[in-house]
Amino acid sequence: MDVVFEIESPRNGELTTNQDNQQRLLPYLEELDIRDMNSITHVWKCNWNTFFTLRKQQLDSPYHNLTTIRVYRCKNIKYLFSPLMAKLLSNLKKVKITDCDGIEEVVSHRDDEDEKKTTSTSTQTSTTLFPHLDSLILRSLENLNCIGGGNNDTTFNNTTATTIFPDQSMFSQVVGVSWSLCQYPKEIEISLCHALSSVIPSNALGKILKLQVLKISYCSSMKEVFETQGINNSSNYVDEGTPPIPRQIDDVKHHVLKLPNLKILKIDGCDLVEHVFPFSTLESLRQLEELMIKDCDAMKVIVKEECGGEQTATSEVVVFGRLRSIKLINLPDLVGFYRGMNEFRWPSLHKVKIINCPQMMVFTPGGSRAPQLKFVETILGKHSPECGFNFHATNISQLQTRPPSLGHTTLCPATTSEGIPWSFHNLIESQVKFNAYVETIIPSSELLQLQKLEKIHLRDNTWVELVFDALKGTDSAFDESETVIKLPNLREVELYRLAHLRYIWKHSPWTTFEFPNLTRVYIGDCKTLAHAFTSSMLGCLLNLQELHIIDCIRMEEVIVKDKNVVVEVEEESDGKMNEIMLPCLKSLKLDQLPCLKGFCLGKENFSFPSMDILSIKKCPSIMIFTKGSFVTPVLGEIEKSFGLFDVGEDDINSFIKKKQEEFKRDPMSSKY
Repeated sequence: MDVVFEIESPRNGELTTNQDNQQRLLPYLEELDIRDMNSITHVWKCNWNTFFTLRKQQLDSPYHNLTTIRVYRCKNIKYLFSPLMAKLLSNLKKVKITDCDGIEEVVSHRDDEDEKKTTSTSTQTSTTLFPHLDSLILRSLENLNCIGGGNNDTTFNNTTATTIFPDQSMFSQVVGVSWSLCQYPKEIEISLCHALSSVIPSNALGKILKLQVLKISYCSSMKEVFETQGINNSSNYVDEGTPPIPRQIDDVKHHVLKLPNLKILKIDGCDLVEHVFPFSTLESLRQLEELMIKDCDAMKVIVKEECGGEQTATSEVVVFGRLRSIKLINLPDLVGFYRGMNEFRWPSLHKVKIINCPQMMVFTPGGSRAPQLKFVETILGKHSPECGFNFHATNISQLQTRPPSLGHTTLCPATTSEGIPWSFHNLIESQVKFNAYVETIIPSSELLQLQKLEKIHLRDNTWVELVFDALKGTDSAFDESETVIKLPNLREVELYRLAHLRYIWKHSPWTTFEFPNLTRVYIGDCKTLAHAFTSSMLGCLLNLQELHIIDCIRMEEVIVKDKNVVVEVEEESDGKMNEIMLPCLKSLKLDQLPCLKGFCLGKENFSFPSMDILSIKKCPSIMIFTKGSFVTPVLGEIEKSFGLFDVGEDDINSFIKKKQEEFKRDPMSSKY
């Protein structure tokens, strides 16, 4: 089979009979699904004379009820249908073409028998072409270079017009009409079409009235999503140095990009696209709700200034009334959302993610207002949207994916001397995930910039060795005296699957940490971590409520003694140890810590007046909880691997010792 539907030239009155038969055969056809048919060269094969004879006879279309066309893996089809089929497919709702390497156009003017004299013919007015088309999906079409449509620049000489259109009234209806298949759908999705340079042609820019969802991904030759280059007027983007081309008023109006119903726009992996919208389009984007631009190496701005910015009124306020989400990810050349001086307002915006955009210095120079926006997410984590939502970006190119052979580094901005808004000083939550090649999360140079930090969530990072670095006495920025690092808003620390983590807070004689509002610490699956805190930090844990440590196979102590602090306590106390109180700690869980010898092996006395949950499971090496006393007045039970046990009159150390002796006498009697 090489043709699915063939409309033959009329021959001795055959057309009426054949067409009547076809009408009787296909009155209810709704779906056409063609798969793995490599011999097919045409879905519809017809010629102009046949089509217009059908029109003269006013016969109903045999495809009147056809709503869905799907074509998969048919490598020799070069186009789906000609513009003439638009009349016969008036109820078409969905077109999907996938993995057809031969497809060069979706709608093509070429027809086998009359190709030479009809290659540029247009068709019906836009009010009757595909009025019900909702979805156009094109995937993995390696040679697709044009989606297709009519062209209002087409001219015909009298001979050609008389030959092709014997009925002159019909000629006046179909010639001179500009249209594109892309101007009709509500949803367009195009991916892996590497020969396609643009999606919406210039002759359709002013007619895209239905489009709601546009998704473009991995089209390596795509230069523009909307073909605006070469359109030269005050309302459209102009290439510098291109002389203006005179146009009629109606022609200019049709070439101004308007997207009045666009709600979702996603562009991913199109490395030649430098911008998305011209400035003149912004007024029409009243329905836009979601914008995502990702992995576009040449993207410089999202909104392009027009005529060098000379025509842009600096006092004009741009309002995106419904835009809720902006995601700009892996755009190495992006310098800003827009470079003009217009003010932007985002009354509905509540999510902004800007990841790996190292050249972005200013989001919008004229300022932005986003009253519902609580934070901006970057590779560092979540930042407070201060400075009127007009940020300088942190240059953190070292976190872009690269092989570990290039060495490790710290998660640090390139410049921090002037309080860059996207550096650590407005960081609310630190969230570094998924194997970033970074060794230190908070470097020593940024320790004094963490006043707004509330949460630290780190997970699945192979190379992280240190969360908080310590100040160094040799650093010229600090003297030899002790510096207090205050994190007044830090409430939660969660560390999970950090395979090389050695320290959470690195000790230094010149550094003391204070986090008065820290309430929760969770540490899980950190294989090389030997302890959680030093004894000098305990005075800063007055509000700690939960401490859970799970599956840390080298953890020996939860709190390790700090030598210089312990010596001072022993000398000043004259042989009597001070009591360390953690007044708010309610829940302590230690699970799967095979090397754990004790909670703290120093001589300090502990008091936990609020503790009502103590769980110790699978800790076979534990010898003693603390060497000093341990007071838990409200603790009634200890949860062990083998169940719950009343503490009774024994303290925790006595309880552990008793269980050890039982275990020595009968190793099968219990499990640690």
